[in-house]
Amino acid sequence: RVPRDRYSLVEGFYEKSLPDFPQDKIKSASFIFMDCDYYTSTKAALEFCKDKMQNFTVIYFDDLFAFSGNPKKGQLLAINEFNAENKSIGLSPCPVLDYASPGRLWWVWKD
Repeated sequence: RVPRDRYSLVEGFYEKSLPDFPQDKIKSASFIFMDCDYYTSTKAALEFCKDKMQNFTVIYFDDLFAFSGNPKKGQLLAINEFNAENKSIGLSPCPVLDYASPGRLWWVWKD
């Protein structure tokens, strides 16, 4: 029941549609729901959201345990690469909220 003027729909694959997303509408994010299913989608979405992230932004990864939790596939691989490629920002599991959705909630740290 969110009013239509409060959200935007952008159709297409993340890699192609995110550049068309209206950047001026979102200055920062305190919560991000990452329902991307695959590695490439998650990688693109994390890169897109990086400038919107702040200390303690919470990210819910809906498909974190796809591929049986293999850290070389899917969202886990995208998270690991994000952390390796960025020195002043990263993602860590969020133990404070782990009871709500074990292992799927991560938070952002920034230097």
